[in-house]
Amino acid sequence: MVCCKPDNHQGRYVFLPEIFLKTGSYKGAVGGFTELLFGNGVRLVLKPTDFKNDEILLSAFSPGGISLYPDQDVMTATFAANVITQSGLGDYNYIDLQKRLSGNTARLTPYISELREGVTGSCSPKDLETMLQLNYLYFTKIRRDEDAYHSFISRIRNQIRPMRSVPLVIFTDTLSKIVTNNNPRVITVPTEAQIDQVDLDRLIFIFRDRFADASDFRYIMVGNFAVDEVIPVLEKYIGGLPSINRKENWRDVSPEFPDGLIVVDVPKNSEPQSKVTMTWEGDIKWKPKDRQGFSMVMNILDIRCRGSMREDQGGVYDVSISGMASKLPKPKYSITSTWGCDPEKIEILSQTVLDEMNMIKKKGPTKTDLNKVKETLIRERETQIKENNFWLLYLQNHYLFGKPQGQLC
Repeated sequence: MVCCKPDNHQGRYVFLPEIFLKTGSYKGAVGGFTELLFGNGVRLVLKPTDFKNDEILLSAFSPGGISLYPDQDVMTATFAANVITQSGLGDYNYIDLQKRLSGNTARLTPYISELREGVTGSCSPKDLETMLQLNYLYFTKIRRDEDAYHSFISRIRNQIRPMRSVPLVIFTDTLSKIVTNNNPRVITVPTEAQIDQVDLDRLIFIFRDRFADASDFRYIMVGNFAVDEVIPVLEKYIGGLPSINRKENWRDVSPEFPDGLIVVDVPKNSEPQSKVTMTWEGDIKWKPKDRQGFSMVMNILDIRCRGSMREDQGGVYDVSISGMASKLPKPKYSITSTWGCDPEKIEILSQTVLDEMNMIKKKGPTKTDLNKVKETLIRERETQIKENNFWLLYLQNHYLFGKPQGQLC
């Protein structure tokens, strides 16, 4: 164990009305979900499973993230969780902490993303208390370690410096700047000046600010445990987290996608080959049938393009068509088509992608392609519902995006 004792215990838990006592109509779904509300405002969702005897997964999130800080703090906030993690916890530096945890399965990592902050963790049932202690210490007793900070920044500089001359990295960085209208908050390959902006004291302030108030955190725990048996230790370490009951939310600082058609050449390759990316973005309705339909169409488009591009044009490689839908900060979809080819084939292959898109828009998918995608999704789901990670993500998505109760994602 990592020795720590909560000194901010704020009252016993209460049961909220149980949710998802029936997990929809999905065949094979098992068990229910229980939600606890602690005196400090923290909510915790529990789903016991018997998929793995030696696994408990933990996730937590709170609204805010990097979006709450000005542009000049983006790099500092981005690196904050990494530096704090490598600085150790409580009375132990990073090396001593790893020694202390030797032979222990408990792992817990904090994060600060664009719209939220939180933790992810895992352990075997016997090491649950240790994992919860690590979580408690990230809220209450992080360390200021200048050696860890300088070591991390040095590694980043050494990793990034040679990357700036790699054609594929230049291509990716240029693409990122184009699709975000060169937004200063979107940094794919940081410059030396941007790395210089990272300040240790400001970094510590941002991390402490993000984890100063647990009252708006929601925890989700999935795995091999009995609800009644774990409540006392959860009450101690989760119910004892600091709480100041502040009201906050993330800010919408998302970049605007460029209008119209933009064609950009990045002439950085010394070999007669090209890397091509086509990308689109637009609004989407955040309804289950729309998201499911979009996902299936993207799978079908990928199948169609892989076949057409390879059959019609020799020399094409690494063909990938993918799409993603997101609700926050506003419901949007994005589509990305990427492949490599001989330079003289760029135009005809680009047109092939557009032709396949238009064909699906006008006539819909073929029955063969649709059935192939359906069969794949069904096989994947049959496997996924027997995995703890699936249920952890399912519950997280439910609370983040407000899925209807019982609706599988």
